[in-house]
Amino acid sequence: MSGHTVNARNQRKFLSFMLVVLMVFALVPIAALQSMAALAATGAPASPTASVTVASDVYAAQDSGGNAVTGNVFNNGDTIYVKSGASVSLSGVSGDVYYTTDGTAPITVSGSTYTFSGTLYTTPIVINADTTVTAQVYDSSYDTSVSQTSIFYFKVGQPPMADTQAPTTVSGITYSNLTQTSVQLDWGTATDNVGVVGYYVYQDNYLIQTVANNVYLYDATGLTANTQYTFSVAAFDAAGNVGPLTPITITTQSSTQANPAPTPNVVQDVYLTVGGGSATVPVTALATDSDGDMLMVANATYDVPGVANVTVSSMHDILITPVGAGTTTVTADVYDGFNTVPVTFTVHVTNVVTNNFTVSTTFKENNAAVTSLAPGGLLEATSTVTNNQTTDQQAILIVALYDSQGTMQSVSFLSKNVAAGATENFNAGFTLPSDVTGYTVKAFVWDGTDLFNTTQQPLSNVVQIPSP
Repeated sequence: MSGHTVNARNQRKFLSFMLVVLMVFALVPIAALQSMAALAATGAPASPTASVTVASDVYAAQDSGGNAVTGNVFNNGDTIYVKSGASVSLSGVSGDVYYTTDGTAPITVSGSTYTFSGTLYTTPIVINADTTVTAQVYDSSYDTSVSQTSIFYFKVGQPPMADTQAPTTVSGITYSNLTQTSVQLDWGTATDNVGVVGYYVYQDNYLIQTVANNVYLYDATGLTANTQYTFSVAAFDAAGNVGPLTPITITTQSSTQANPAPTPNVVQDVYLTVGGGSATVPVTALATDSDGDMLMVANATYDVPGVANVTVSSMHDILITPVGAGTTTVTADVYDGFNTVPVTFTVHVTNVVTNNFTVSTTFKENNAAVTSLAPGGLLEATSTVTNNQTTDQQAILIVALYDSQGTMQSVSFLSKNVAAGATENFNAGFTLPSDVTGYTVKAFVWDGTDLFNTTQQPLSNVVQIPSP
């Protein structure tokens, strides 16, 4: 009896379970059951693939990791280099494919609403320019909110060649401003087949600085006195190629080593005329410094009063203003921050011209009258000199070229004897440099036979011609 009772109870439980199952299936649409069955059998739709119709239209391809892809069928993230006009098919899916070529999503989903902004793929896509093709699957039998998307990057033309060529060696490396603890490095440019991006600076084979491609110097500091260092410079390009190292070895100054003093220059005499304007003598004309220290004029004096006023301008120039006829020696102290050296030169000042001579001066360059200097031309001064005296006199035409600092760069002269009451033509000149910016040419007539045999008595006012 007990066993029979148990079997009846189990039968009742089974019948109740089956009734519930039947009720559930009665509530589910037949189409949904078919979709569930299809999903169970096939899973989610596959990501679309792209294939180039003619394999020879593909130059090369690579995946998102930079690995080469062979063949003419491509997957999500691939970059494909093709010929212009290549035909591309989208396939490898069970549902419809929508695509865009502007980087936007072909299908967007909001809740149960689907927006199709892409184009339904029906015919091959022709690639005539660099194009990003975004392809997305729509399968009505599957929830497209998780539909599969592929992005293909098509490039028209051959892939860029990898730059493996390193820049050239920098064109020389030098140093200056050497002290116990620092040094300044200077180098020339390097070249590269694509372009130099910058320069690496090494100290004893350790990279200590990276500078841009328009920087050609570096101040190394924090060095130890009386110690040898090897510095090197190498150019590099955008591809990471590094050119050969150009080394230079220096030894810092010892704690007892004296900084080398400036070396005085041989300074040309300065010739001025009362009322004829001042002259400037720059510190660079006075001395040079072997280790590149900046030079300054500490002070300047003269030994004969009443000839010229001498002042220091901005610590780098000496300004000389004529006062009266005579000759004076100017002594200037040049200072490099460590040492002071004296430098001397002579200033000659002459009086204004008398009426004993009548002088007219004109300038020609390449046989054409000019009022300003032209680079590279042949400049000639012509002076017509009339001797108004009753005695003969030797005269000399002097033509001199001065740079922007007032330093004489070239000189030409011609001497003749001018008889009493007679007129003579004087011609003298020279070829101008290729750059005459800031230059001036002055012409004047003195008594005498040459530059070294004259009393420096002016017979004419100074006539000058400036640069443009």
